Amino acid sequence: MTLRLSTGLATGLLDTGSFRSLMGGAAGFQIDIYTGTRPTTPDAAATGTKLASITVGAGKLHLAATADNAVILKDAGEAWAGTGLADGTAGYFRAITGADNGSTVSTTAMRVDGVIATSGGDMNMTSTTVATGAPIAASAASFTLPTA
Repeated sequence: MTLRLSTGLATGLLDTGSFRSLMGGAAGFQIDIYTGTRPTTPDAAATGTKLASITVGAGKLHLAATADNAVILKDAGEAWAGTGLADGTAGYFRAITGADNGSTVSTTAMRVDGVIATSGGDMNMTSTTVATGAPIAASAASFTLPTA
């Protein structure tokens, strides 16, 4: 699988900033988990049913201070978790920043989409089954950008 970057994020990487500053930075980001197949591009509106949002308590997620070998990890001091909002099978995730809720078309929003699986996905979960009210935790997380 390969992560898909929104036009806004790709432009920002080429123009002004780092992945960490554009996606995380001081304001942070969150990861929403959806049913179904991911949209053809992160610029498109999210599809499927939102099953959960991964955050830090009521706050946003942050990335480690530095990357190594094209990989950046989650901030080790944060506990990334969420609670099931609906029953369903996780199919893809969308990482979003700021006031973006991922549900509208945007070529400027900073977004990353990826496939969810039990192995071999962009995000691997122990089980792709999500239940309303059930806890979801991300004990380890990283973003890897493609290299040659």
